[in-house]
Amino acid sequence: MHLEPADAGEVSLWLSDAEFDRPTSDLIERLGGDEELLLALQLSGFADRDWNPVAEELARYGLAVITSWIHKRTIFSKVKRRTGYGLPTLVDWPGDQHTVVELADDVVIEALSYFKNNVLIAGKWDPTKGASLRTYFIGQCLFRFPNCYRRLFDAELLRRTNEIIADDDSIALVARTLHGIEDAVITSDAVRHALRSITTPRARSALVMHAQGYPYQEIADYLGIAGGAKAIENMITYQKKRARRSS
Repeated sequence: MHLEPADAGEVSLWLSDAEFDRPTSDLIERLGGDEELLLALQLSGFADRDWNPVAEELARYGLAVITSWIHKRTIFSKVKRRTGYGLPTLVDWPGDQHTVVELADDVVIEALSYFKNNVLIAGKWDPTKGASLRTYFIGQCLFRFPNCYRRLFDAELLRRTNEIIADDDSIALVARTLHGIEDAVITSDAVRHALRSITTPRARSALVMHAQGYPYQEIADYLGIAGGAKAIENMITYQKKRARRSS
């Protein structure tokens, strides 16, 4: 699912350099400050020779900030506050350094492209409103975070689902759970139809775990689903009804 913020060009002043736990770079100051830097970029038509050093500095700064926030798990509350998007979470993910770095890289790369083309070139950043160039860029990183995060999150859920579905018997359990099939023999067509009817990786994981006898609360904890046992029960009930309507 691709998320589009209502206004990705506005960054409220609650963001500040002090919040980043990171010394501010002096590149912009060396180049004359935010307004002078923007004017130089505009006069050159954002030529690579002028834009690339700025992009590299913003990328280094953005990576330091976003990586730190992911590690501290404060990124989710900051994204919610700035964009309004609440994101699903897993207690133990992302935890490994490789995934954290991959996520931060994706966020910064997308933010740089958007920042250049849709903010700076489009003239949406107004330095007189109080948000510095760095602050505004971090705001864009927060707007880009949900889509980047969901791609990796869905891939992680699929990986966990594949771990849970270890054999044909497990898949057959899903088919029986969805369709109420009592016969011990489950055809391959029934299995394929059952799996196609599941709408999301999280729902698939929940159904497989439910079919294997896991309690609702344990499923919710494993998949990081807010609402706990009741949310899982509602999800499974919905998927069963949907599968039976489509059969």
